Amino acid sequence: MLSPTGTLKELLRERILLMSTTINLHEPPPRSDAKAFLNYQIAVMQAFAAGRSIEVRHKDAVNEGSWQQIDDPRWEWNTINYRVAPPKIANGHNPSSLTDEQVGEHEGWRFLSREEQINLSSVYPAGATAEPNNRSKLLDLAVRGPHTNAWQTGDIIGVWPIRTPYAYRTKKPVGFYLPKSPVAAGHNPASLTEEQVGVKEGWRLLTEEEVRNQTGASRADIELRTGEADSHPWRTAYDYTRIDVQFNWTYRTKKPVGFYLPKSPIAGGHNPRGLTEEQVGVKDGWRTLSVEERQALKADYHSSTTAGVEYWQTGSSGGWASPATGCCTPDTYRTKKPVGFYLPKPKAKLIREWLVDLPVGYRERALKNLKPDAQAATSTTLSSAIFNSCWWRLTPEGEKFWRQVFRWAEAKESSTPVAVPELPPLPQEKKLVPWTANTLPVDRFQVRLKTGSSWVYLILAWDSHSVRLPGYDVPYETLTTHYEHSLDGGKTWLPCGTLE
Repeated sequence: MLSPTGTLKELLRERILLMSTTINLHEPPPRSDAKAFLNYQIAVMQAFAAGRSIEVRHKDAVNEGSWQQIDDPRWEWNTINYRVAPPKIANGHNPSSLTDEQVGEHEGWRFLSREEQINLSSVYPAGATAEPNNRSKLLDLAVRGPHTNAWQTGDIIGVWPIRTPYAYRTKKPVGFYLPKSPVAAGHNPASLTEEQVGVKEGWRLLTEEEVRNQTGASRADIELRTGEADSHPWRTAYDYTRIDVQFNWTYRTKKPVGFYLPKSPIAGGHNPRGLTEEQVGVKDGWRTLSVEERQALKADYHSSTTAGVEYWQTGSSGGWASPATGCCTPDTYRTKKPVGFYLPKPKAKLIREWLVDLPVGYRERALKNLKPDAQAATSTTLSSAIFNSCWWRLTPEGEKFWRQVFRWAEAKESSTPVAVPELPPLPQEKKLVPWTANTLPVDRFQVRLKTGSSWVYLILAWDSHSVRLPGYDVPYETLTTHYEHSLDGGKTWLPCGTLE
């Protein structure tokens, strides 16, 4: 029997809720368990009658991805398996990652979009009402976390403001709560509309470039807003001259576009305040510190180290001042010292130690070519170490190769931004292979053991496998690994074999 106030669907939903505590409606039980499978069939069909989405696949399929949604199931249980579609994370502004079941999508509910929620926070702040007098008819509020996990409606909507951490649902169509006025152009982190900005009254938003160029003395004609909702009214920016520009705030003015752009180019170097060359005093010989110089001075709290450095003061006072405790604040610094003056001076170390810093392949060649008088020599840079390590033209790689390596290191060490050239390609290594009867250098030549033995042998005969020494034969492979040869009567000794 139906209750006087109940409906069939409501009773079905109650039964599904009861059965879902004991039956998994998202995974069919084994068909061998006839009773469990029958109860599962009944529960799934009742869930469909109650408005739940149904998925279908062949009864022998095992791949989870083979489930497909079906709008009008024929309940062919002999060959087909059916299940209630598993819940999915609902679309929209969903900070708690609620499922479509928790939102109530089958009943026509949906989440507000982020844009709709921002607009409502401005249109309906705390205590406001909606069409016509009761906005609780439009929204249900879900307070998550420490408050409650249930949807709450009624006066709570009219008392609490619209807040980003909360989730809101509605049965109104998508876009219903979007502003009827277009979003204003310019630096607009709160997505304010032209109506909220006051475009009809002559107001406009500052551009990104104008916001970055603000200084304490130029804010008299600017108003700012610190939040999204109308509960954060427009205020004169001059009241905030002692506070740095906040890029999550919105600024408006009645001055023409470009009014707050610099009349002089922005100075280079480390310039977080976006000061112009005129403000830095470039014409008078000033320059900003480089990023590397500022990093070098950042942790130095001795004022003697930063002698000759000034920093830009923010706030209503403005102007340049000498830092008392090093360059530890995120400001723009200037100096008349030459570029790189405040960089740490490199310490001298052995040329061999510098060459170890070269990339693999170049490092081994440089160390192999190191001349005797450079073994104990020192250098202050990698480029000077390469320059003094060997006679370039006498190396196997040649002068052109090492000159390119030198220019590469020199560019990487430059205190000013320069293009770093490519390293030269590594030459292919030649391999020493044993002689053959056809590649012996001459008819007669001397050989000796690589140990520098005083015994020297004159080769007079050979065959396809070996050469003849007095009393025994030496294979060509052994000749390559253990002997060296001379073609000038013992003045110069070379490896035995052919380089390929």
